[in-house]
Amino acid sequence: MRPADAIVEVAGAALGLGAEVSGTVVDAGEAAREWLGRRVVVPRLLPCGDCDHCRRGRVASCPSLAARGPLEPTQAVPARWLTSVEPPLWPEGAELWQLAALADAALAPYTALSRAGVGPSDRVAVIGRGDGDARAHFARALVAAKGAKLAGDDDVLAGAVILATQPRDWPRALGRVAAGATIALLDGDGAASFATDWPRLVAAEAHVLGVVGGHPDLLPELVALVVRGQLPLDGAVRRVTF
Repeated sequence: MRPADAIVEVAGAALGLGAEVSGTVVDAGEAAREWLGRRVVVPRLLPCGDCDHCRRGRVASCPSLAARGPLEPTQAVPARWLTSVEPPLWPEGAELWQLAALADAALAPYTALSRAGVGPSDRVAVIGRGDGDARAHFARALVAAKGAKLAGDDDVLAGAVILATQPRDWPRALGRVAAGATIALLDGDGAASFATDWPRLVAAEAHVLGVVGGHPDLLPELVALVVRGQLPLDGAVRRVTF
């Protein structure tokens, strides 16, 4: 264990992935002793925080991203990016395992909405399956939390933000492009090449954002939304025991 590392005893892992966990710090290096005993959420991406990519907010491109191994009962992670969910960032009535879903399923779309500059009165179309797509579920709740308007399937999306929560949804999102739209494409498994109508995108003067994971700096903001009741966990997560 390195001096700035913390050992997290895992309470929950989102979708069974070892990179998206919540738990309790049970041991720590000399430079991270203040984390001992804290309940925490571990973001999916753990960048260095110091390189040019990190300083520009492009943490997914950090050449020194901490490697994440398979899911184990405990994980050694850099303490720098842990989010403490002790009061006042403890959602009343929540269980620690539930908060693992915030590490990517909620943080990735929240990062996309933040990078797209979504605010009150903006329109957002979320392209994603309602059932079984936690990112789409959280994205719709986050649109409401930001005071923005959720666009319908038949709405004209001129000037809107079009958010595709999975690679399978990228073609549909790009197909709905309208004048001045911003298209945010989230990463995920199953990405494949497909034909894109580039002349149409250029004619619409559209903006296309690629969003890989979520920015760790935004995780405390996300937890605060849960605490304030603006991002409900009930109905969004369920416990599966292996």
